[in-house]
Amino acid sequence: LTIGDLLWKGNMECSTCHDVHNTKNEGVKFTWVEDTQSALCLTCHKKESFRRARGMPPIPFARSFRSSPRCRSPLSRAGPLIDITRDAMFSFYSSRNRMVSAAIAVLFALGCAGGPKPEQAAASGEDPRKIVVARVNDGQITLARVLKTLKNLPPKSDTSSPETPQELRARALDSSILLELAYQRAVQSGLQADDRRVAIALDNYKQTFGSDEEYAAVLAKQGMTEADMRAEIERSLTISILYKKEVEDVVTVPEEELNRVYEAEKDRLVQPEQVKVTDIYLLKDEGAASEKLMAGIRQKLTSLPDQDPWKLVLDGSFMVRRMTVRQDREPDLYRAAKALQPGKLSSLIQTAKGMHIIRLESLSPERLLTFDEAKPFLTNELKAPFQEKQTKAWEEELKKEARIVITENTLR
Repeated sequence: LTIGDLLWKGNMECSTCHDVHNTKNEGVKFTWVEDTQSALCLTCHKKESFRRARGMPPIPFARSFRSSPRCRSPLSRAGPLIDITRDAMFSFYSSRNRMVSAAIAVLFALGCAGGPKPEQAAASGEDPRKIVVARVNDGQITLARVLKTLKNLPPKSDTSSPETPQELRARALDSSILLELAYQRAVQSGLQADDRRVAIALDNYKQTFGSDEEYAAVLAKQGMTEADMRAEIERSLTISILYKKEVEDVVTVPEEELNRVYEAEKDRLVQPEQVKVTDIYLLKDEGAASEKLMAGIRQKLTSLPDQDPWKLVLDGSFMVRRMTVRQDREPDLYRAAKALQPGKLSSLIQTAKGMHIIRLESLSPERLLTFDEAKPFLTNELKAPFQEKQTKAWEEELKKEARIVITENTLR
């Protein structure tokens, strides 16, 4: 089974990501795989973000059944669908978890050069939150923070050679140092996540648990209080605010590159045909009685000067909705709409799903997008390498004059 089998007529729909009846998923409610750190999205999309690439924990916003507009955009290339098996989707999260768990096990097994091993520290009662592995300016990085970064660190994008334990430890420490520098810069710049956003994120995180007791048990297992969790969320949001201000908001794609892609790929930069109608449809088809009811509804509409379906009084037997009809999804309604003039009513339309009367609101033929119309789409698609270049320059600038001291309990 390929990704194509999880699309509906080539389009991404609810069932592409969700096992809507919760019968075939791998132990995760209503999704094919767990979506922590966007794992579900990343089974199909090739996309890296600053947060994920640097091992920042996910911000606990509420889960939503609303998919990203970028996912649904026919112009989006930033995360191209790739042809993989559904088995690969199922195995992706578990294999990544195994990799991270193994990495943490190796980290604890090898310990810290020049200092006590972490498992020895744990056995002797030493708290990882009190073991300082690096000092950054006036701040410090604890073993606990590095382990948290390591847990969220994604695999290297270059898989030509496996990452050694030493390289993995060094990458986790480097990311922890970078994030500490970013947080210090944010605080010095007067940036801070507002209390309302922090409270919403914390509340949404709590709602992912079945009960207050379960939430409290998870915090206890992590050795955290709710104040600690709130502080972690505030820190993560604050770093994201700084990154947006100093990197995302200043990244630009050269105009000549946008023009080059626009001229080379005009065949896909097309505004599809838009056939918009107001649809009056019956909630229950009862044959001749329903035909009589719809005839009465149409007669009421024709007696109105503007024939506006929204002026009908709903009595529970029918509904009114605004919709865009497509030839591949609603062929009967599409054909009827194409035969109408804007503002005009159709006769009774019998479809496999019931009886309808439609009014054509507007009809826009397929057309090529202008450069100005396509520019926002193209900018989003092409900005990734420019943003990565800007990110690396920003990271180097953060480290340039920083005082960084690796203690004897180093993870390198």
